[in-house]
Amino acid sequence: MINGDSIGQHLGEYFCSLRYEDIPESLVYKIKTYFLDWVASAVAGAYEAPTQIMLSLSS
Repeated sequence: MINGDSIGQHLGEYFCSLRYEDIPESLVYKIKTYFLDWVASAVAGAYEAPTQIMLSLSS
């Protein structure tokens, strides 16, 4: 840690200063793939029993 700043603060500053052009194309492709996989999983599981149980507990 520098000047008593937290690790979270340093990470936040790093990610806020990051530009799309700074990210390697291969990593952008992986991030997009993982995000689409997550969306598909969320949609597929939206009406499954465990999801419905969790939703009923939250309301």
